[in-house]
Amino acid sequence: MLVNIQDVQKVRPIAANMNAKDRLEPYLMEAESLRLMDAIGAPLYRFLDAYNNEDDTEYTRPDGVTVTLTNEQYHALMYGGYYTLGNCGDKYAPGIVYAISYIAYARFLVNNPINITAFGVRYKDGEFSSRVEDNAIVRASNDAQRIGEAYLEQVVEMCAAYDLLPCKQYTEAPRHIVRIGQKKL
Repeated sequence: MLVNIQDVQKVRPIAANMNAKDRLEPYLMEAESLRLMDAIGAPLYRFLDAYNNEDDTEYTRPDGVTVTLTNEQYHALMYGGYYTLGNCGDKYAPGIVYAISYIAYARFLVNNPINITAFGVRYKDGEFSSRVEDNAIVRASNDAQRIGEAYLEQVVEMCAAYDLLPCKQYTEAPRHIVRIGQKKL
């Protein structure tokens, strides 16, 4: 895994006395395998997971193009940094760690209070805890999910700028122009 529990705790607060490994790690694995691999592809994910902080490492894309990734680029890709995007100039992406941390945190928020027991599905309430309304949990989760998805989009753009992903030509959606007073086709 590229992201660990301490990374998520840097993004959003999680109680220190909670067994985060059992509760949070499944969401990290799901976020990486379902969202990150879907966004950047399994070959690039495997390359990043096996990266060993060498100065220059070559990555061969699925289309056969070989790209050199520097240690500085790897660090920027993982933890955030600036990159140049063609004629657009310098841009900033917060990195894979932040993107996946937010996505995992969003899922954790919604699913954490739910326990499967011998007596069915139950909310867990501690001795001194008070229940948070479901709509507040959903709002917080949706907010974290939106942030994570926006960060992930920026990470994919950074991967394309580093030539780790083949550029996709943007094709504009077909326009349907209807003139006032003219019958539709």
